[in-house]
Amino acid sequence: MEKIDKIPLSDKTYDKIIEYFQSLSLQEGDSIPSENEFSKLLGVSRVVVRDALKKLRDEKVIVTFKGKGSFIANPENFEFKSSVNLSYENFVKIMRFRQVLECEAIKDVAKTIKDHEVSTLVALLEKMRSLRSKHEISLVDFEFHYQIVKYSNNEYFIKAFLDAKDDIIACFSLMNDLSGSESWSINVHEKLVNYLKNHDYKNALKILKTNEEYNFARIFDLLKGE
Repeated sequence: MEKIDKIPLSDKTYDKIIEYFQSLSLQEGDSIPSENEFSKLLGVSRVVVRDALKKLRDEKVIVTFKGKGSFIANPENFEFKSSVNLSYENFVKIMRFRQVLECEAIKDVAKTIKDHEVSTLVALLEKMRSLRSKHEISLVDFEFHYQIVKYSNNEYFIKAFLDAKDDIIACFSLMNDLSGSESWSINVHEKLVNYLKNHDYKNALKILKTNEEYNFARIFDLLKGE
């Protein structure tokens, strides 16, 4: 008679975490609880949770940005083919520069944005949605974010953003080259437009920050590995 197999506790924890993701309908880019939080939720040790999360990372279900947490990933992203030659270190520097600049601009834009400016952003969003060329999408992506900076009416922000145009487009191209990245990207841009339209700068800033941390996590896995 064969012995009954015992299911490792880490496997049970893995299953429970998957159920947790499904119950909340978590989507790509959403942050997930920390090891400590899962440990309390599930009543198991952090070591067990760590093993379960490692399995999820190995399967590309989640990605982790050190010091910032873990996020729901898109396994399709890792079928990666790109002609963009960019180191992870430079990617981070450029994207941090862009985010600092855009976040400062958004503080003003969210207060003063006009209906025709919202319409311009919506039109660019629709253009991105209709395009199939990754390069063209990246160019429109830059134009979308440039318009936000432009609406701040701060000539120094505008000049700095334009001076970094080629570098920013290179970063956007790298992200847009990720397989299956289109729907998530459109969703983020759509939320940003809605927050600006409603003069909600706090959520506009929040989505840019979460977006940046998720991008750092998935690009790290691609360019540097674990």
